[in-house]
Amino acid sequence: MRVELGTALFARDDQARHVYVLICHFADGRHSWAVNPAAVPEIESYLHRHWPRVAETFRELAERSSVQYTAYSVPGGPPVARIFPDDVEDHVADLSLPAVVLVENNASDGGFLKAVARIFGHEDLLVAIDRNWLIIEHGGGGGDTYRRAEEEHRRFRRLQRVALVVDSDKLTPDAPVKSSRRIEQLRRLGVKVHVLELREAENYIPNRLLQAKKPYREASQRLKFFKKLTKEQRGHFDMKLGFGKSGEVPENQKSLFDGLPDKVVSGLKQGFGADVIKLFQDVAAHRITEADFDRDLGSDAATELRSILTLLRQIV
Repeated sequence: MRVELGTALFARDDQARHVYVLICHFADGRHSWAVNPAAVPEIESYLHRHWPRVAETFRELAERSSVQYTAYSVPGGPPVARIFPDDVEDHVADLSLPAVVLVENNASDGGFLKAVARIFGHEDLLVAIDRNWLIIEHGGGGGDTYRRAEEEHRRFRRLQRVALVVDSDKLTPDAPVKSSRRIEQLRRLGVKVHVLELREAENYIPNRLLQAKKPYREASQRLKFFKKLTKEQRGHFDMKLGFGKSGEVPENQKSLFDGLPDKVVSGLKQGFGADVIKLFQDVAAHRITEADFDRDLGSDAATELRSILTLLRQIV
């Protein structure tokens, strides 16, 4: 998270221990220090007064950070947490806790988020996850996920450092989002909520990754039929179970799949299996690029995935 220390902090000495913790976070790369170039002399004096042995190291950090100050001070840039003497203790507490993103299943959905971060080049998020600066928390699905998100939100005193990423479970593109009232309640609290546009995380798996599903022969045959679907159809197809043993399109999806040949419906009655989401953790996922999402799901899906990563960077 980008943090600016108000100059009033450097005009007094009673909050030095809190300032020290924050500067150590900046030095570790956990948070980013937003330093107004005009404040560098005052910061330098403060550092030499309190910590002469490390003052030069911290001063160099402040100077490097000041160079980036103007570059980040643009509309739409990352949010800045501005800290002053009367709220520094609360901010130190919040910034010393890991940010939290709630998902329904931290193994499968967590693997999805990490794969997307890697594919789209957000190495900083992977570092944050590896160092426990960002925790992917298991929500458990259903109402438990929303309850857990609210509980995590209450742990923070001032900063909004909790996000929620959930499946839409929409059977058609225009279907209403389930639990919309609960989602809006969380957003009003300050929880950053992203509801997937497609049905589930599984619907974002590109074709080239589906080819890695075992047994290969069956997956290849199923993929041949899957490619017959339009982007809207594949976005709301049941990737795990398919159309079911009956081999018939569910009643509430008939308008979406209207005109789909019976041969294709029959070929997709089994789906790709309950564990298909694990493909994002497969070695084959390291060969996936943004172009795979653009080609198979359309540019809107790639844009959405980037927006999720932007949301996560706002809380870290």
